[in-house]
Amino acid sequence: MTEPSDIADDPGLLDLMMADLNAAEAVFQPTRYWQAYQARTVEALRRQGLSGLRARRDPVFSSFGCFEGDLAPTFDGLADTDLSEAERQLVVDFSALLQRHPDLELLPLGASILDLMRSTLADLEREARLQNPKAVSIFDLDCALVGGPNVHFRVGGKSYTPSLLQAYRAYGQCMRDIDLSAVACIVEIGSGMGQQVELLKKLHPHLAYVLVDLPPQLYVSHQYLNAVFPDACAPYQETRGAGPVEIQPGRIHFLGNWRIDDVVPPGPTVLWNAKSFQEMSQPVVARYFQGFSRYCDYLHLRNLRRGLEPEMIEALGLEDAVDKDFYETLFAGDYEQIAYRAPRKLAEIRGYRIMTWKRRG
Repeated sequence: MTEPSDIADDPGLLDLMMADLNAAEAVFQPTRYWQAYQARTVEALRRQGLSGLRARRDPVFSSFGCFEGDLAPTFDGLADTDLSEAERQLVVDFSALLQRHPDLELLPLGASILDLMRSTLADLEREARLQNPKAVSIFDLDCALVGGPNVHFRVGGKSYTPSLLQAYRAYGQCMRDIDLSAVACIVEIGSGMGQQVELLKKLHPHLAYVLVDLPPQLYVSHQYLNAVFPDACAPYQETRGAGPVEIQPGRIHFLGNWRIDDVVPPGPTVLWNAKSFQEMSQPVVARYFQGFSRYCDYLHLRNLRRGLEPEMIEALGLEDAVDKDFYETLFAGDYEQIAYRAPRKLAEIRGYRIMTWKRRG
C-alpha cells in the first residue's frame, strides 16, 4: 500500500538547470507571460521547497499540474448553481463525510463512495479497451502519493488520484490511434510535473521516456519521478552536455527544451504534446518541429482547434498563435493526419482536439 511521502529538494540542481536555460538560444526562452510565472515558481521552490507540493493551491504550481484539485464539489464551485448558501454548504459537508467514511452505504440504492469510485475506474477501463483491446488495465495501477496529494482514494488496496484518472483517459484515447505497446519511445514536450509519464511508465515499463521542458518545471518532474522510479531515471547531470543523447529502453530522461535536436531514440517514437504548443508562437513550434521531426514516427497532440483567444495571445506575447491550420501546414510534408476529434471529458468545452499524425511512407 502506497503511503504519502515528500519529494527531495536539490537546490543545486535547480540552479544548474536555470543556468543551462539562460545559456540557451533565444527561441527556447520562456515567453513574456511565462517569465513572470517562472520567477514566481523559482522563488517559491527556493523558499518552500517541494514538501507537500501536490496539496498547494498556489496557481504557480497548479499551472503545470502539481495540485491534485478536488474530488468533490467545493463551496465556490457551486456558486453558479441554484442552491442557497446553506444548501451549498450541506453538499460540501456531505461530500466530506462520504470521503471520511468511504465504506458507508450513504448513497442511493445502498451504494458507498467506494462503490462509486470502483465503478468510475471500471468505466475508464472499459472506455480504454474499446479504443484498443491492448490497453493496460487501470486496476494494475497504484498511484504514487509522493508529494502529499491533497486528495486520493483507495480501491482494491491501491491508490488513485484525480490527475491519474485524467492521465489514464488521455492514455486510452491515444491508444485509439497509436498502439503504445508496439513503439519504443515517448518524447513529451511540455511534460509539467511528469504525471502523464508516471502513468505511461507504469503501464508500459519497457518503453524509453524523454521529458522535454523548461526549468523549473523540468526540475519538479525530475525530482518527482526520481522519487517514484528511483532506479529508472537518468540523472539530468549525466545528459546535460552538448551532443546526441542515446535514449535507453526502460529509462526516463530529462532534457531542457533547448536539447530537442539531440534525442537519439531506440526505435519507433511518439511525440506527445498536451496544451503547451498553443502557448508558443508559430516560429517557436516550427523550431521544435525541426528537431523532433528527425526521429518521431507519430505526433500526438491535444491542443486548441482555433488557437488561443486574442487577449491570451497578447498576454503571452506571441507573434502568431498556432491553430489547426498551422499544424496541418507544418506537418503535411512529412506526416499524414490519422485522427482529428474532440476528446472525451478532457476540457473539450474549450475547443480542445486530439490531433494525431503518422510519418509518411
